[in-house]
Amino acid sequence: MSWFAEDYRDQVRQARPPLPQSLNDRAQDNWGPLLAIAMAAGNEWLRLGTTAALKLFGNESAAQTVGTELLADIREIFGDDRERIAAVNSPTLKNLGANREGDLSRWSMIIGHGGSG
Repeated sequence: MSWFAEDYRDQVRQARPPLPQSLNDRAQDNWGPLLAIAMAAGNEWLRLGTTAALKLFGNESAAQTVGTELLADIREIFGDDRERIAAVNSPTLKNLGANREGDLSRWSMIIGHGGSG
């Protein structure tokens, strides 16, 4: 393997293998480097690697984060009743939405408690 790494280092770095769209983001992130190595090794290896990725992870939906699960639970309990949600605990919703990058910020922005932007 060390000779392969030395001989094909640049090819692997520059390789941009096609990632199957049926893989979720995490699976694409994990399989990308492996498929880049396979691509440098040849088309047959790329085909085998892609087949393996699809067989192992092709049918999985994106893994839910704790935040996404919480959002789903809140929506299940309250539906789309923004006023009812806001009345439950406005400061908590503001704190949950403070991180505009996270899943929870989307919910707080929907109900009008997102941070300044």
